Amino acid sequence: MRALRLLIIDDHEPSADALARLLRLGGHSSTLAGTIAAARELLANERFDLIVSDMSLPDGHAIELMEYFRGKKPCPAIAISGTMDSSDHAKCRQAGFDDCLRKPVLFQELTAAIARVMTAFET
Repeated sequence: MRALRLLIIDDHEPSADALARLLRLGGHSSTLAGTIAAARELLANERFDLIVSDMSLPDGHAIELMEYFRGKKPCPAIAISGTMDSSDHAKCRQAGFDDCLRKPVLFQELTAAIARVMTAFET
């Protein structure tokens, strides 16, 4: 898989940093955002290959972010949450997330999800 430019959205800084470090092992670069507002600004001004977002953020829910941007700037996205259940999974998919993972996310699960999402998005 080619190196990707990722936007990681997570308000828990240690989790976001750990995720970015793991993804660097796969050759990817990451930009971090801790709020929906910060993510909106980054998405409006920069290009990313993939979004990896926690669901609950201090200024709202990641579903709101996806609904806002999905029609404007298509970008594949993976949702992560510590409380993901089947109804959350359906809401994430409906909002535009391409895959959903439950925390704690294993590196192998994340890399497999990234490969699935990027393969589907690029075909």
